[in-house]
Amino acid sequence: MGLSFGRRCVVTAAVLVVALAALPRSASAQDAEGLIREGVQLRRRGEDAKAHGYFQRAYDVAPTPRTAAQLGLSDLALGKWLDAEIHLTESLSTPDPWVDGNRATIDKSRAKARAQLGRIEIQGAPADSRVEATGRAASKLPVDGIVWVSPGPVHIRIQAPGRKPATEETSVSMGGTARVTVSLAVEEPEPKATQVPPADLRTATASGTGTDGDHANGASAGANGLPPAVKTRQAAVDEEDATMHRRLRIAGIAVGAVGLAAGATGIVLRVMAGHKADAITSDGKAGLPYNPDNGNYQTLDKAGVGLLVGGGVALGAGVVCSLLNRDSNPDEGPTVSVRAGAGSFALALNGRY
Repeated sequence: MGLSFGRRCVVTAAVLVVALAALPRSASAQDAEGLIREGVQLRRRGEDAKAHGYFQRAYDVAPTPRTAAQLGLSDLALGKWLDAEIHLTESLSTPDPWVDGNRATIDKSRAKARAQLGRIEIQGAPADSRVEATGRAASKLPVDGIVWVSPGPVHIRIQAPGRKPATEETSVSMGGTARVTVSLAVEEPEPKATQVPPADLRTATASGTGTDGDHANGASAGANGLPPAVKTRQAAVDEEDATMHRRLRIAGIAVGAVGLAAGATGIVLRVMAGHKADAITSDGKAGLPYNPDNGNYQTLDKAGVGLLVGGGVALGAGVVCSLLNRDSNPDEGPTVSVRAGAGSFALALNGRY
């Protein structure tokens, strides 16, 4: 006898977990230290542009203070002053043995980058504010309230929990300072609408609060004590419930099938990401320039993980939905079978719906 739908789905989910564990090394497991070593070798040969790609990948894989510092130094070598300031400041903000041993050099490099920028002093913002400026993504407002930006016009947006966001326009020259004073108004909560639930017709009828016609029907109640009109309404409600359960059962099977397909696609994407990530490391060891075609490995890996997680959630939701709405007779319930062969994959669903 075949397994029930729920057991088949559990077995399929277990197969997906085993397949995921057997995948080749993904982008998240790449050796960031190896990428840094390749980037350092390229910088020593004066190939800063090629080295930057390796430092960027190392930072994407493991955004640690050391990778942030190496990326910031590479930014500085290429004249990316704002990026260098952001990454070098990030590296200095967290204790790290390697950064502590090179703190003087990193701090001096940051000062060199800041000499090419302008600074904005933000006053009046709450301590837990987040600030976004031209060229800079939103981040926590520094304790000193100073934000470094590229020279020229600057658009600033400041927001804080429980406050209305504020925007400001200013400009700053290289080596100059601009001061901005903000006042974030308190955000009033929106009033909640009160909903009055409708009266229950069956409860009203049973308690004798129905219409005159209902009372007349009550006088001619059958042996079960319910008026014919109430029995008719009850039959209609039962049929509607049965139809709803049938539809939910079919929807559960469909959602489970989509989950299986998403999980399989996620596995394929993660395999592709692993191959591209390995190619980056191999190119670096061979002294080859960074290949941009392999640069999307992290996107593929994240998409694969997202599909695996989403597929697992969909599979679980489909199992729950189908089991909660299955027929009382287990032999009439839906079943699922998965068949895989060379270059083929098939998902078969059967049962009474």
